[in-house]
Amino acid sequence: MTEVGTKMNKFTVTSLKTGNYTAAVDEYVPCDIFSSSFTITLPTAPADKSQIELLIVKTAANRVLTIQAGGTDKFDRTD
Repeated sequence: MTEVGTKMNKFTVTSLKTGNYTAAVDEYVPCDIFSSSFTITLPTAPADKSQIELLIVKTAANRVLTIQAGGTDKFDRTD
């Protein structure tokens, strides 16, 4: 359970991911990038303050976990 301000938020733990995956709001996503790099895509147009937790549980040299915004969404947008 993760505390965010005064709201308690329970995350749904997914199975271990070893390839591309589209995450949903309130998911806890363990990722194994030992065999290959892959991409986690975030939901398109989630509600404000939505959360997803990602954890790399196994890795190797030159492996990358890419986190991609869903649809045309942007990270840290100021406009």
